[in-house]
Formats: sequence, structure tokens, C-alpha cells
Amino acid sequence: MVKWLLHKAIDAWTKPLDYDATYMHGILETSTPALFKFMLAQGVNQHREGISREALWAAKLVTIQHEDCGPCAQLVVNMALKDGVDPKLIRHVIARNYPQLPPIVVMTMHFTDAVLAHEACDEARDQLRTEFGEQGLVSLAFAISQTRTYPTLKRVLGFAHVCERLRVEGDVIPVVKAA
Repeated sequence: MVKWLLHKAIDAWTKPLDYDATYMHGILETSTPALFKFMLAQGVNQHREGISREALWAAKLVTIQHEDCGPCAQLVVNMALKDGVDPKLIRHVIARNYPQLPPIVVMTMHFTDAVLAHEACDEARDQLRTEFGEQGLVSLAFAISQTRTYPTLKRVLGFAHVCERLRVEGDVIPVVKAA
């Protein structure tokens, strides 16, 4: 009975976002306690305090593109749209069209790239701390680290796919990654 309800809850969450959660159903079938722990961790990725919605979603989009999971990347696009992020901003982030983006979003994207590449980023971190405060930096840390979790988990379980293009309100945008 509990598993049946959890399967229904997974479907209810994923259907409006047009997301294939087969891997979540698989986790549930393998271990109900594992799914509960996974679901509890979701809250960390939803935390936003001290940072603009646009900068936070830009960091998530850059992270998910870095991790090469097409369905996960599309999910992040869909969630950003649902959260009220301007579709134009999402398109420009995906396409790395920096001149069309606010400077703080560009700075966040470059910082995210540096973090993901394990490069020095102390100066950028200090600038973002000045802009968003410590709370915003914590939110950014959660966004980057937790967004990586899903494609990694799916890759381990055999459900990951490569991201080549994303849909933003009917437009297909080719994915551009940092050089």
C-alpha cells in the first residue's frame, strides 16, 4: 500500500513537468527507505535565500548542462519556467549568449563553470558574496552541488542521457557548454 501511494506521488510530481522518473520508481522498488532519504534531500535543492531567482536558476542550468543529462536538463528548464523565470533568460543561459544576460547572471554562470571545473574562483566567490551575502552563497552552493546529484545518480543506475538540445516554450535551443 505504501509503495503504491509513493508511485502515485512520484507520478503526480513528474507528470506536470513532463519528466520520466523511471529511476525513482526503480529506487522505490529496490528500497523504500532509500527513496524516502532521496526525497528528503530534495529540499536542499529547493532552498533559495539571498540570491535572485535568475542567478540561482542560471547556476542550476549551467550545472545540469555540465553533467550531460538530457532529461534532467529539460526538467530544470521546466522547473525554472514554472518558478517564473523569463523564458528569454533561460534561452540565453542555455545558448551562453552573455551579452543578452544581466551581469550578475553572467558572473554566476562563470563562477559555476569554475566550481564545476575545479578551478580557482576566490575572486568571483568574493564578488558573489558581496552581491548576495552569505545566505545567497549557501543557496548557490546547494544549487550547484545538489543539481549534480540527479544526473550522477541516474548515470550510476543506467538512466542518464546526453544533453544536446532543450525546449523552452516550444523553441528548441542547442546546448552550448563552457569552453
